[in-house]
Amino acid sequence: METGIREKQLTAHISKRCTLLVCFLLSVLHSQGIGVSQRTADSLYAVSIYEKGKNYYKLDDGDSALLNLEKALELFKAGGFIKQIGVAHNRIAMTYFDVSGDWKMAEKHWLKTMETREELKDSSGIARVKHYLGNVYTEMASYKKADGFYKESLEFWKAHDNVKKITQNLNSLGLLEKERERYYFSEKYFNQSLALLDESDNEKRAKILNNLGYLAYSRDDYGKAHEYYIQSLNLYGDYFTNEDKVKILLNLGNVFSAYND
Repeated sequence: METGIREKQLTAHISKRCTLLVCFLLSVLHSQGIGVSQRTADSLYAVSIYEKGKNYYKLDDGDSALLNLEKALELFKAGGFIKQIGVAHNRIAMTYFDVSGDWKMAEKHWLKTMETREELKDSSGIARVKHYLGNVYTEMASYKKADGFYKESLEFWKAHDNVKKITQNLNSLGLLEKERERYYFSEKYFNQSLALLDESDNEKRAKILNNLGYLAYSRDDYGKAHEYYIQSLNLYGDYFTNEDKVKILLNLGNVFSAYND
């Protein structure tokens, strides 16, 4: 508890220093006779507020994060900073999704992010946002929408041979199909993702093996579930947090219980 309080105090202190640093730099430039436009000054100040919000997001302090991120967004809008507007909308969406669990607000801000990416003709940015929207619609049980956005993102990254993003979308499609109880397709996507990963990418392989274990358990294939869970733990267990390991062990317990039944 005390550690969390200290972290928040440290973040607030760092954020305050960032804002003061911007003011200090502007005053130094002015004293040296170096002119800085009002637009540049406004941009620097807005960025410092954004960074403050981003730091709170990293500490899972959603209220403080949103307070600063929305303030930064208004400043970016006032200055007409299109790219930064999109960046702020994206971080606000991430905060609503990851910290607050407010899917509708996350959807709203990612759609706004999409608008700025399209205005800037940022094709890779659009593909990333489509993946995020897939995540939102999965949580909202809007599976058809989620499927469409994941596949559009996947096709873009396939065209650009980005293995990391390809496997990310394949894994997400696997999770989506599991939610839809379309286990054949779910297994297909998980195995496609696993096949593309480098043998040394142990962390991602561990997570996909765990997903395959959960999928096998959902299909009452307890022998296969046991195999995947053990493989995931024994070969790549170092990459899981203790919380994740507990979940896998509980899943193994469920498998053993199912055997006894």
